[in-house]
Amino acid sequence: MLLAACSPSLAPPAGVWRGVPAPPVGLVAPAVLGLGDGSALVLAGQSPDALIRAGEQSDPVPTVERFASGTWRLQAPEPEALSYPAIVILPNEDVLLVGGIDREGIAVPRAFLYDPRTNRWSRMPDMPAARAAPFAVLLLDGTVLVGGGAADSPNLYPQPSGLAAAWIFDPARQTWRSAGSMHTGRIFASATRLSDSTVLVAGGDDQGNPMASAEVFDPVRGSWTMVAPLPQARSQQVATLIGSHVVLMGGRAFTVFGGGFALNAALDAELYDIGSRSWSLGSPPTFSLSPEPYVAVASAVDQRLLALTSRQEAVAYDAGADYWSRITRPPSWQGSPALGTMASGQVLLLAGKSAWLFDATGNPRSGDSGPGKETVILFVIAGVLLFLIGVQRLFRGWRQPIR
Repeated sequence: MLLAACSPSLAPPAGVWRGVPAPPVGLVAPAVLGLGDGSALVLAGQSPDALIRAGEQSDPVPTVERFASGTWRLQAPEPEALSYPAIVILPNEDVLLVGGIDREGIAVPRAFLYDPRTNRWSRMPDMPAARAAPFAVLLLDGTVLVGGGAADSPNLYPQPSGLAAAWIFDPARQTWRSAGSMHTGRIFASATRLSDSTVLVAGGDDQGNPMASAEVFDPVRGSWTMVAPLPQARSQQVATLIGSHVVLMGGRAFTVFGGGFALNAALDAELYDIGSRSWSLGSPPTFSLSPEPYVAVASAVDQRLLALTSRQEAVAYDAGADYWSRITRPPSWQGSPALGTMASGQVLLLAGKSAWLFDATGNPRSGDSGPGKETVILFVIAGVLLFLIGVQRLFRGWRQPIR
């Protein structure tokens, strides 16, 4: 019985994907926001009907969808359709949307506030300058730090330079004030509020080149301080605060050779230690993965991050144990997937007109290339017990009288 329990085939199922009703529109590359009431808000997406040509983006649409209790409902549309805005959920669960590019591909300084309780949008004072793809993060006092981005569309060629200016928006007073300038301009950077109320701004790109630099903003002093660079330059990544570390996953990290050929870099997670202000690379997966980048990342449960690859594989990274595991492969999808974490801990996967919920309960930490840590421990215990049984039988044989 013990050996049977050690068999990887008898391990608990690696989570479950459950189909849910199709969203009414099926936005392309939207933001998926999990709200405290258990619903999910889907917005800032692009048209599913527009023809997407190589190197171009489809038109932004103002559609807002909400998923709650297994049902989809269309909400009040955004006052203006924008791509690449920064989005933040405020303490009262109002949603702040700032910056982005309009349907003409022009960067705008717009700022809008959405109240999910009344289903109403409000126009806020414009940012001091137009910005496409800025970062935004909620500060401890309820204000919002907004910075970086570009003055032109990131889709232009050659791609625009990143900007360094930053501001703080006060939703209560509806005012903007300067937060100084970063040491480095950056587009598509991640911004994470740390446990000491400072903000880590990492990576991003400048003129299409991923960056490795990182800096910390102190809202008390109003100052920016450079910290150690990332082990691997990265842009458009997802940053998640887990314990005493910030974990970067996904995004773009590549080397460009002559002729414009791009080689995707490794899929390792990058971890920032808040105490030492240093970076490290997480352990690589112990099983084979396609050399494709992650196309979507979301936080799951128990310090794990769930990621999908462009070949429709699903994996999880346990930041606490620095360990990778395969999880149940989701149903096939078409188009660009988007992930969002619900208040229940389930992860919502959207891909066009298809939608699924993933429940990570019972997901084992084990890879396809061999047994996981728990299985190895069971094998060791089984081996020790079998050895002791063998010794006991041999000892009994020695003690039997010779006839």
